[in-house]
Amino acid sequence: MQKQLELFKTDQDRPKIFRGDSFRPSFFSVVKIHEKAILIAIGFIIVSLISFSLGVEKGKGLIKAQLENREEKNVYAQQSLKEKVLQVKDDKSEVKAGYTIQVATFRTKTYAQKEAERLKKKGLETLIIPRGEFVTVCVGNFFERQEAKISLNQLKKTYHDCFIRRL
Repeated sequence: MQKQLELFKTDQDRPKIFRGDSFRPSFFSVVKIHEKAILIAIGFIIVSLISFSLGVEKGKGLIKAQLENREEKNVYAQQSLKEKVLQVKDDKSEVKAGYTIQVATFRTKTYAQKEAERLKKKGLETLIIPRGEFVTVCVGNFFERQEAKISLNQLKKTYHDCFIRRL
């Protein structure tokens, strides 16, 4: 006659682990080795996700601060540019709103002023506009685009890349 195997272990079959004077088994002694590895992996994943989330939030805060700082600089630069253009316009006796012809762009103001003086000697009205790192030299101050096109055709002979732009 065969003996039937038990599906579950009884208390007698389990190993007894002593803690002091009690017979209470510890949690990790009961859990098998592969189960321990799974629990450690799950714990590592949870810690990784939390630290990643905190890093993303910190990064968002840094980017937001940089963008706000950049916007403040842009607003300040635009205001100073408008003031400089108005200051240049105030120097002129007759100011027309509208168009001008951009002739050249330089990195330094001295070269731009030299080019403007050369154009003034030819009898042309010049305008120097600072833009960030660059200084732009423009010719004329036209109310309508059609007026600017006439001068543009003459200036294209000397300055091949010149073009009409708004003030």
